[in-house]
Amino acid sequence: MEPGVAVPESCWVPLSWAPSAGFATEIIEDLTSLQWGKLAANVAINPLTALLRVSNGALVEDAHALGIMGEAAREAAAVAAALNVRLVAGLDTLRLIRGRATLRGMPGDVISFLPLMGDAQGVTLSGLEYPLTNAVLRFGYSTGVSNVLVGQEAVISVRHGLLLAIHTRQA
Repeated sequence: MEPGVAVPESCWVPLSWAPSAGFATEIIEDLTSLQWGKLAANVAINPLTALLRVSNGALVEDAHALGIMGEAAREAAAVAAALNVRLVAGLDTLRLIRGRATLRGMPGDVISFLPLMGDAQGVTLSGLEYPLTNAVLRFGYSTGVSNVLVGQEAVISVRHGLLLAIHTRQA
């Protein structure tokens, strides 16, 4: 089956018609991570669109709304991290990094690093097209966005602060 919608094993036979009808499907083992990824996004977006009476797209144009979305997503991500759950949304995997971490993937995968709750200091990135050594990633700036994995793993270290890593696997 082709990448797209994640389908639990209990639905494989009933949904066997989906690819022939033009629906992209994907059989995955880790439905919990997919659910948590969706939850984190929904917690950040849905209440604000209702309260502010705006579309999802309008939220990114409002700095205050972006800040609230970030706080809500961080809360959901912190709960997921405490439960040792990776957050997955489509081809993206989200991971909170404090200290040191290794991300594995394929050359060409895109990994973005966003500081959360303030600046991230002493950031070192290796195994990426744009390495950093003891850098500061400023909260609210795009310095760490759209880096590219050059091998099969990247090593990330953060001396002070918290990074959200968004790993987009190439389809």
